[in-house]
Amino acid sequence: PRGSIALFSNSERDSIIDFVEYGDDSMTYEATAAAAGIWTRGVFLDTALCSNSLGLISDGSDSNRKADWKEFVRPTPGHTNQPYPVDIAVSSILVSPESILPEGEFTLSAEIVNMGLDTAYLPVIEVFEDRNGDSVRDAGEKLFASLSWDLLSDKRTALAQISGLAEGQYDLAVAVRCSSENYTANNYRSIRICAGSPVAINEFLYYPVSGAAEWLELYNRSAGPVNIKGWTVEDNTGVLHTIDHYDQFIQPGGYLILTSIDNQPLAGCLRLVPDGGLPSLNDDGDVLKLRDSRRVQDDMVQYDSDWGKSRGKALERVNQFLPTNASASWGLSLDPFGSTPGRQNSIYAENNCGNAEISAGPNPFSPDNDGHEDRTIFSYRLPWNQGVVNISVFDRMGRRVRSLLSNYRSVREGNYAWDGRDNDGRKCPMGIYVILLEAGEASGNGTIKAKATVALAGKL
Repeated sequence: PRGSIALFSNSERDSIIDFVEYGDDSMTYEATAAAAGIWTRGVFLDTALCSNSLGLISDGSDSNRKADWKEFVRPTPGHTNQPYPVDIAVSSILVSPESILPEGEFTLSAEIVNMGLDTAYLPVIEVFEDRNGDSVRDAGEKLFASLSWDLLSDKRTALAQISGLAEGQYDLAVAVRCSSENYTANNYRSIRICAGSPVAINEFLYYPVSGAAEWLELYNRSAGPVNIKGWTVEDNTGVLHTIDHYDQFIQPGGYLILTSIDNQPLAGCLRLVPDGGLPSLNDDGDVLKLRDSRRVQDDMVQYDSDWGKSRGKALERVNQFLPTNASASWGLSLDPFGSTPGRQNSIYAENNCGNAEISAGPNPFSPDNDGHEDRTIFSYRLPWNQGVVNISVFDRMGRRVRSLLSNYRSVREGNYAWDGRDNDGRKCPMGIYVILLEAGEASGNGTIKAKATVALAGKL
């Protein structure tokens, strides 16, 4: 077959950058423009269906002269057309599952390709944490896996089982070395992942006074900095708004404000207006989703006006480690200014978890809406990495007054807030209440029960 390929500067096709005619009845072709290759999201497309390809003998030479082209038995999209004897490339990295639990297990897979002419012998593949991004495993950077193959003639997939990552953001790297290799610039690739939800939706103002901004506060609850480059925020429309296209770090215990107006609210932290603006927050309820640079959901809250609605007052999270999508974890700000952007929330309650399997704090607590100890936080610890949890509250007569968690899939440690109300939303009377934790191992191998008491107090 014969044909031609043109490379245009834009979709209107009004300016040709390069052009080549090709064809011969004796070959099956895949033609590429110069050394650009065919790429998608930084990964070149596989060419296994092509028996041969046409390539420039010298990268970037006059591409419309037959003499400058030759047939390649091994196509090289995205790579030089002047291959070395041995040239090993890390072409792609994937993790499964995409959403990784803290301390959970996941699989990292990397496609390793020999783009050279000769077989590579005894290549070594290392998977490690590359904190400083220098492509070398330095002292203190954890090695997760080291693999050695007898040979690599074409391509193979390297697999690494990884577990034990605390909540946070990590740069995982795959690097290959081989003593017979001639070209090493493509021996490395990294991927940025999050274990758990290191960045929490911590406060938002969805019902501002006239002329004021709607805004959303993010909080880094992990032990390390989080780079939110490429992260997105969305509402119930599902339209992704990129927060920033450049490196922006939230330090541990630090805040970031996403706002609809660049100079609001007053805050002692960075404010950003996402691409296309902050999604409009509906007054009667909406969904807010935060996604990392891989488009994996980091945090999500589906709020309702019943959670608290007052002009100019923000909804604040009681504690950053409480379940986001639970009304008991939120309340209207009690700050005189109606919100606390860039600082500790006015309704914040400390999580004081000891070594018991379940505990409550503060204890006693007084849900009188004065901003002081209005909620108690139940903190639990399971003997397994993952389990199914039920938590209920009983009064002194043994009657169940509140079901807080039901068949909730949990990691080893968790927290949940109780606002002192029963299942019908009525305030419970003062007294001693029993918290019952019932949990089972995720795969069904074992169950536990644990109890604790909490005192509900009130003003005298």
